[in-house]
Amino acid sequence: MKKVSILLTLFLFSCSQPIQKQSKLVKTPTLYPAKNYSSKLYDEPFFKEEHFSYVINRQTKDTSKRNYTSETTVIEGKVRQYFRNCEVTLDKNALVFKLTDTPFSDARYELKFVKSPGVFEAKYNQTFSITDSSYKKPVFKVIDKNVVLDKDTYVKGELLKGKFYFQIAASHLWESEYTDTISVYGFVKTIVK
Repeated sequence: MKKVSILLTLFLFSCSQPIQKQSKLVKTPTLYPAKNYSSKLYDEPFFKEEHFSYVINRQTKDTSKRNYTSETTVIEGKVRQYFRNCEVTLDKNALVFKLTDTPFSDARYELKFVKSPGVFEAKYNQTFSITDSSYKKPVFKVIDKNVVLDKDTYVKGELLKGKFYFQIAASHLWESEYTDTISVYGFVKTIVK
């Protein structure tokens, strides 16, 4: 009888403790070899644990902890930009991804891409205004892409896990005409809206 009582107590105690994912402070996302972004395995630390950083609001002096929904690195020339926030919306049969670094930094750029059967488009934009009237927005063309999602179809409210690698040729038409290549490597895990 005493063994049953002890076992029952241990069982009740173990059931009452909520299971929580491990959490880790990550200041800069890790850039993995390109093959990691095409694998259907989700064994990178980003998918196994919650990665977070602290939001610093300069106006209110508020500092709060926020989990990442993305770990994306954008490389344009020698400049690296990080996006740690991702929103995915379902628009008919298309998934619309919007990646920013808000609220972790001043978020001067955003990346948007659309994935649907037979269509993939991407745009890398600045979030600030250029007041020069001669300014012309760059023209983007996806030249290489690989997007791996954990499912073929989604409904609103479902968790989406994905990996992607793609390159964008950006034709700049302001002041002088030139083209550069933007490389994007990323992981996302977020709820589809």
